[in-house]
This record gives sequence, C-alpha cells and structure tokens, in this order.
Amino acid sequence: MFERKRILIVDDEEFAHEFLGYTLKRENYKIISAYSGEEAISKANNEYPDLIILDLALPGLRGEDVFLKIRGSRAKNVPILILSSHSEPEDIARLLKMGADDFMAKPYVPKLLLAKIRLLLRRRSIPKDRDVINVDDLVIDKNRHEVLIDGKPIETTRKEFSIICLLFENPGTVINRNRIFSTIDESKNKTPNRSVDVHIASIRKKLKLYRSSIRTVRGIGYKFAK
Repeated sequence: MFERKRILIVDDEEFAHEFLGYTLKRENYKIISAYSGEEAISKANNEYPDLIILDLALPGLRGEDVFLKIRGSRAKNVPILILSSHSEPEDIARLLKMGADDFMAKPYVPKLLLAKIRLLLRRRSIPKDRDVINVDDLVIDKNRHEVLIDGKPIETTRKEFSIICLLFENPGTVINRNRIFSTIDESKNKTPNRSVDVHIASIRKKLKLYRSSIRTVRGIGYKFAK
C-alpha cells in the first residue's frame, strides 16, 4: 500500500474541477474539491490535503481572503499554488510576498502545472514529530486524538491511539513488544504481557482495509508497512 498525495482544488467552475481532476487522477493523486471560499477553508482544515490549488476568482469570499484565512489556520503549512487569469508581474510579486508557494497564470499548460505540483510536494518537509500523518485515505491527527478513514472517525482507546502513532510514525521499522508495552503501560511493571497483542488485534479490526499494514514480526514485535 502506498501513500497517495491529496490535492485540494478550489474553483467555482465545474469544468475546471473536471479537467484538472482528470489530469491529476491520471498521476494517481487523490482529489478533494471545494467550490467556494468557505468550503475551501473547511476542507483545508478537516481533510488534510498535501497541496492546495486555489483559483482566486471565487464568488463571495475573495480568493485572496481565502488564502489569508488558510494561512492563519491549522492548515497554514500546506503548500498553496495560486491560479489566476491576472498575470501582471506586480500581481505575481504581491501574491508571492503574501506567502503563496507558487503561481500559475490561466490558461495553463497541464505538463507545466504537474511539474510545479511535483516540485512543491517534494519541497514540502514534514518533521518527524508532525501532528498529522496521512496514509492514503487514513489520517491520524495527534492534536485532535483522531483516526479517520475516508473522512470518517474510527473510535480508539487512548492506548490504541498511542500504539497507532508509534507504528505509523516509524514506517518499516520493527517496534519490539517491550517498547510498545512501555508506551502504553503506566505502572512500574517492566515485563510485557499479552496486552500488547490484544491491543494490536483490536487495532487491526478497527483499521479494516489497513489491518494488513500492521505486520507481525515473530519473536520481536510489530511494524507498519505501506
């Protein structure tokens, strides 16, 4: 299982969503759509995109105001690529000074847009102690203590959530039972017991399609494998 990058397209025109969505889906990106400024702000903060493509020509809330609100929200570190039919140098300079990560004039060349998207996604650095972990349709939000699959919350206990974070923050790394046990055990008991295996079994059941991502390494412990 591999991680598909999530791209939020913000545009009020259906044709723009269809054309750009088709282009991005061919590159195996997952598409999130917003047709207004208010919807864009909500989805930027709740659907965890890896990149936002924002058309400034929006009805109601102005595109630049949407941009500033996103930059002042929990999604402030998500790269934003601005699309605009206004391509005067002073307009571009102003938007970049405001904090836009890149700019592209409309109409755009799809190949060039894709190149910019790849560059922004490569450039984006995610620290080890990041607060949100994305794996395809699965999202782990450490601040909200939430696990979501396809946008739907999955109920977990506090200990299960701690184990999920430990495994998913260390993809491919075998985490031995002692370390998992010390993460969830609040007593002074230093001897791991079967509780680790019980928690893992419960987590696998709750993660459904992602259950196979948690692999057993016999005699040692467990690992998360994409």
